[in-house]
Amino acid sequence: MEPSAVPDVDHQHQLSLADVCCISAICYPHLDFSEFSLSTEEMEMVIQAIQSQAITPAEQAIGRFTRRKLRSLSTWEQWRAGEHKQLDHFHDLKMYGEPVRKPPGAIVLRPHWQCSIKRDGTRRSRNCFDDSPRSAPLLHGIASTYSSCVEQPAQQLFFALAARENYRVHGGDTQDAYADSPPPETPTFVSIDNTYADWYEHCFKKKLDRSLVLPVLHVLQGHPESGKLWEKHITAILRLPKFGFKSTTHDKSIYSATFEGTKILQLHQVDNFAVACPNEDLAKRLCAQIGKALQLPSKDMPPFKYLGLIKDFNGLDVVQYSDAIKLFVRSISTVS
Repeated sequence: MEPSAVPDVDHQHQLSLADVCCISAICYPHLDFSEFSLSTEEMEMVIQAIQSQAITPAEQAIGRFTRRKLRSLSTWEQWRAGEHKQLDHFHDLKMYGEPVRKPPGAIVLRPHWQCSIKRDGTRRSRNCFDDSPRSAPLLHGIASTYSSCVEQPAQQLFFALAARENYRVHGGDTQDAYADSPPPETPTFVSIDNTYADWYEHCFKKKLDRSLVLPVLHVLQGHPESGKLWEKHITAILRLPKFGFKSTTHDKSIYSATFEGTKILQLHQVDNFAVACPNEDLAKRLCAQIGKALQLPSKDMPPFKYLGLIKDFNGLDVVQYSDAIKLFVRSISTVS
């Protein structure tokens, strides 16, 4: 007999990028769909373009979005506004220090921009670091890059424990997780590209000496130390006395604690959180307090968002019934 579903929980079947590659490889066996030949970033750009109804024919025609190509389009000012919005945000976060002369032997990373069109037509530009070893081989050689990654057996165990306790699993997401982490342990700088120089002139009404470099005060996506620093930062917060989370012995991503007198479970995959507890109000209060602990003095709002009942997490589709939790990973498995 099919269990009765929790009201307002509609399961939407979704394909991962890996699924798309596997299906495409069957249809076009002569083509190479490996990550080496077709990056995740390029696939996401194409999918976003297909999903968006606001993309122009000219934007469709240029293929991969680059600043050089976008500058020739009628929508350029929208793209430029997206760049400025991102760098305004970084300025508020104090992501970079004041421009300085490059110190002798300094490690200098190259900035990298990911441009995409959101479903609502917003042109978005995201700034990160070029994380390839060729960009900063010395940094890759000396930096510790560990960060926790949830394995599927541990993740399924978490949902099994939640089902055993008859708990609902709620989601939370950290905004700008790496930017909220401590500064890199290895002194690092970033070169000044056309985008930053354009933003600087727009904001401060003067040109910037392009031979200068920017001290990196917080890590960004792509920095070799970003995962380790975020892991260290969030673990210290979860272990604060007001939370009292303790991880399991063999997997550091599954936590348990007694919060407001109630036993709760938590699973986190980098900056995505799953909280198993008896009711939504408790999950909201926990997420709010984690957000306050993460909030920097320069921020007006906590960088943590409550997402409601989980429908998917780290590659799993999740349907929560009144007496079971159903997980989908290619084949269907159920825990109750």
